[in-house]
Amino acid sequence: MVVDDLVVSKVYPHPIDNKFYESIQVRNSLTFDFISFMDPESPVFSINHICFHGSKWVTKDHLLKFRGRSIAIQGADSIRTDEVIEFIDNWLNGSNTKLEFMCIISHKKPSIVFNKKEIVERFNVFPWDPKKRGARFNCIQTMGMSSLIDPLDCTQGMDIERKSDGMLATIMMEDFHFRFYL
Repeated sequence: MVVDDLVVSKVYPHPIDNKFYESIQVRNSLTFDFISFMDPESPVFSINHICFHGSKWVTKDHLLKFRGRSIAIQGADSIRTDEVIEFIDNWLNGSNTKLEFMCIISHKKPSIVFNKKEIVERFNVFPWDPKKRGARFNCIQTMGMSSLIDPLDCTQGMDIERKSDGMLATIMMEDFHFRFYL
């Protein structure tokens, strides 16, 4: 079966088996309100736009294997600063030209705060430059975000450049939010 957009909601009495996602082709977007563990090798991680809610099961392997255009992960309590650093390293040293946006939001627990200082010290970041890129990210319609600041305003972000192709990425961080814009 082929569908353009698929929403899987909590109203289902049981989590849908991973085999279901292997038997269906989603051309554009997939939104989960709840799901149990999904293998990082699943074809789901090649869908253009994914939004996960209740994502305690997401690991760094899911971040590293994602090959779609945008992914928003809410409730990603297993993702910490070290996993974010590994994701950024992977992007800097890889050839993923499809990725446009990644957002990771953890539950507001003091033990899950993203460490902005550690990211800044680890990478050669520089301030946003209006000569190099626009101030606002064009949000994908399927992505809903909430933030204390304007989540699409990249002017306060930190930019990094992938040397292999000159691609720029803007990193925006708050205590419980990590956003990566390309």
